[in-house]
Amino acid sequence: MKKPDFAEILFSQTMLKVSFESRADLESEDLEVIGQLGFKFRGRQAWPLFRSYRPGYMPWFLSGTEARILAAAIRQASVVALTLKEEPDALNPPHPGEYLVRVAVAGKDEPEWHDEWLEPSPSVDEAMAAGFAPDTPAELQLIARARDKARLRGGAWEVDIFPLLAAIGEPGERPYFPLQVLVVDHESGIVLDTDMKSLSDYVVRFRERFVAVLDEMGRIPDRILLANQRTEAVLAPIAAALQIPLERSKKLPGVQQLRRTMERFLAGGPGLPV
Repeated sequence: MKKPDFAEILFSQTMLKVSFESRADLESEDLEVIGQLGFKFRGRQAWPLFRSYRPGYMPWFLSGTEARILAAAIRQASVVALTLKEEPDALNPPHPGEYLVRVAVAGKDEPEWHDEWLEPSPSVDEAMAAGFAPDTPAELQLIARARDKARLRGGAWEVDIFPLLAAIGEPGERPYFPLQVLVVDHESGIVLDTDMKSLSDYVVRFRERFVAVLDEMGRIPDRILLANQRTEAVLAPIAAALQIPLERSKKLPGVQQLRRTMERFLAGGPGLPV
């Protein structure tokens, strides 16, 4: 089984989380809130830790709204836990693929909760989740420029766009994970381009940069190898205009070797080759 990509999990995860950790795992902000509330905890895995997860961002402290939502979720989880204590089969679904969900409806004073068995919502398309917008006139001009310029053809390129575990942000603000872009010649392993983009505008900026790489190289690859839907969706308009086949591949040896080197560097291991 393929090992989950921790960076991709953080880049796509949306959730509010509470866990019980050791005191050393908490930040000073966490301890300050606990102290203000007058709570005391002792021992390992006895200290509550609350975190917000948003796609593309570091796990962060809860906002007021998030705290209220998570508090309601914890109360309802307690209700389910007590039911499960009395009825061990309470979570067995009546139909395959359904899950027990606590649903709130407006009450006279407070929301009224009841059980429903529901199927999960369809998974969100990766490209849509990344915030893609229709091609703008500026992008159409870029595609026209890519199509109209004469270039040689030949070879295969590996292209990958992936989240990099290097948090960026101003002090006091929620840090985000940038997207790393790699373009590698498949046969030689030569790095043709590497760049870093923010989540907010990487689609347009990468397309502009990719056409610039085509200009610099003076040629067009016969095919482009890529590993994920994100990269395919970004490249699709330009590749279609230039009639470059896009091929999904589980192995991108040039990209993977460079990624391992970068990850060791970020982890404090051997530096990038000079």
